[in-house]
Amino acid sequence: MILVDEEIEKAVGTGQITLSDFSKECLQPASYDLRVGEEGFLLSAGRVIDIQTEGPLEIQPGDFSLIMTHEKLRLPTNIVGRFGLRSFYARKGLLATAGPQVDPGFEGKLVIGIVNFSSETIKMPYLAPFCTLELDRLRKHSSTPYQGPYQGQEHLTDDIIETLPKEPFPLAVMLIRQLAAASPSLRHLEEATLPLRLPLRLPRELGIFEQEKEAFKRLKPGLLESHRGQYVVVRGGKAVLFGPDKTELARQA
Repeated sequence: MILVDEEIEKAVGTGQITLSDFSKECLQPASYDLRVGEEGFLLSAGRVIDIQTEGPLEIQPGDFSLIMTHEKLRLPTNIVGRFGLRSFYARKGLLATAGPQVDPGFEGKLVIGIVNFSSETIKMPYLAPFCTLELDRLRKHSSTPYQGPYQGQEHLTDDIIETLPKEPFPLAVMLIRQLAAASPSLRHLEEATLPLRLPLRLPRELGIFEQEKEAFKRLKPGLLESHRGQYVVVRGGKAVLFGPDKTELARQA
C-alpha cells in the first residue's frame, strides 16, 4: 500500500520513518520530494563538490554526476521506498541512472547518479527538490532487511567514487523512436540514404558534443531506415550501439 501525504507525515512524526529536516513543502500527494544535499560529484571535474558553499552543481552536456540527498532516510523493515527524478528535471534532459528501490531497513543518505543528455548545462542548486520518494507499506516485515555496503552512508567517499567510469558517457546519445512515422514533417528524411559505417570528417574547432551532434544529424537518414524505433549511441562520428532501452545503452557505453 503506497502511503499518501498524511500517512507519510504521521509516520515521520511517530518515528516509524526518519526523514531528516522534514518539510511539509516537500510533501506530494503520494510521495516526498528529496532535495539536493551538500555534496555532489562531476565526472568531468573529477572531484567532490561542496554544493552548499561552492554554489549549484553544473552538469555539462554528456557529463555524469552523483548527487547526495540532503535528507537522511531510515526505513523500517515493512516499508520499501522507490524514487524517480522529478519531471521538472527529466524534461530538461536529465536521466537518473541509480536503481530506483530503497530496501526495507536502509538507513543513510541516498546517492543518485544523473546523466545530462541535453545540449545545455543544467544547474542543481543546494536544497532544490530533484527527486521524489514513494513509500510502500509491505504486507509483512522483511526477514532480511538491508545490510549492504551503503548502510549508514552520509558522504561521497573514495569507495563510491572509485566505482565510477573514468570518462563521461558519450556526449550524444540521440533518441530515435518512430520519428518519421509519427511526424509528417520528418518523412522527407526517409528518402535520404547514408551508409551507417561511413566515417565522418568533422571540423576540429567543434567541441566534442557538437561533433557528435553534427554526426547524428548526418547519420539520421540512414538510422531511420536501419534502426527505426530504437535508441542509438553516437561516438566518434559513428553509430556504435543500438537498443530499445536508453538506460541500458548509457550503462553499456
